[in-house]
Amino acid sequence: MTPAYPQEGRTRALWLATLMVFSAAFAQAACIPLLPTQLAHAGVGYLEIGAIMSASTLGAISFRVLAARNLYRAGAASWLSAGLATIALAVALYALDAPPPLTALFRFAQGLGFGAVTIASMVWAAGAFPPERRATAFAVVGAAIGSGVLVGPVAALAIAQATSGPIAYLCIAGLALLGAACPFPRGNKNAPPASSGSSGLTPSIAAAVVACGLASALIGLMEAFTPIMAGRNGVHGLGLIIGGFGIASVLGRFLLAALTGKVGVDASLSLASLAAALAAVAAIWSMHNTATAILVAVLLGLAVGATINAAMTFASFHSPPAAQVSVLGAMGIVADAGLGLGAVLGGASMSLAGGWGPGLTVLAAALATIALATALARRRVPALPTS
Repeated sequence: MTPAYPQEGRTRALWLATLMVFSAAFAQAACIPLLPTQLAHAGVGYLEIGAIMSASTLGAISFRVLAARNLYRAGAASWLSAGLATIALAVALYALDAPPPLTALFRFAQGLGFGAVTIASMVWAAGAFPPERRATAFAVVGAAIGSGVLVGPVAALAIAQATSGPIAYLCIAGLALLGAACPFPRGNKNAPPASSGSSGLTPSIAAAVVACGLASALIGLMEAFTPIMAGRNGVHGLGLIIGGFGIASVLGRFLLAALTGKVGVDASLSLASLAAALAAVAAIWSMHNTATAILVAVLLGLAVGATINAAMTFASFHSPPAAQVSVLGAMGIVADAGLGLGAVLGGASMSLAGGWGPGLTVLAAALATIALATALARRRVPALPTS
């Protein structure tokens, strides 16, 4: 299969996209430790702070819903640059310490920019790379997002402590602006990505979307309640546990890319979902000592990252060209919802059962069901070539 994007310079364009996506994710995450504290010091109530922070997610979802008709018209390069420029402007405006309604508007705009960068990069990767390379391209872009999310808050706090909050915002905005200036190639802007497979939202594609949401729910649950479970059981090394989970979730995307080249797109989704289910079950009893907690967190991170990339690759591979934006956008929406679902499910589990076991069991059972369903319905597709 020939990709819609010219092969020349494809690798260089991927690295440029990676830099731009990293800048967007860095800016998105860097504001998380700064903005709530700034709002609290200004006397803003907790409910208002939560609403302001969630405006970013609403902005990202809004772009994903509205992008289907306009993404190809302007092209990935335009959306990447415009998205980063929007992020830079919104973050710089935080330094003004504006009233809550305006801050919420800035946060919404930041989410719009982040949604533009992420969906444009993924749709570009789907069109630029043939199926046997698509999982690797998704892994690189996903790793840029994960790396930015990991590094952004730490860097923002370090800058703010060394200087001030407004200067930290301006530095973050400057990085986003540098990303917007990257010379990403402007080619084939009107050509939808090449794909193969059936048309329409099939049950298999829907299962892949659900798998992505369930994996994201595991992230939401672990991020929210790992500190509580570790503290309750006297487990030390919380930074290593959380850091190991986050780094492994990035590496898991590349693990899936290697697996896809060996067993094919369909089988990789089944195997990754099953691995995530087993790791979630292991996590129920992981908080007994530091070594076990770190080991299981790493295994769960690998499985979660692999499942998310497997779901994206599967959905892209089996979607018709005209549906790429809609399908990948839907996966982004479900992933965002999954983060919140995991936190809510974990909270309910902690309240009703005194631990996160029931919540993890529900997610594990759902992922195992996805693994079984996709394995039973798997099409007879041979393993993809590795070269």
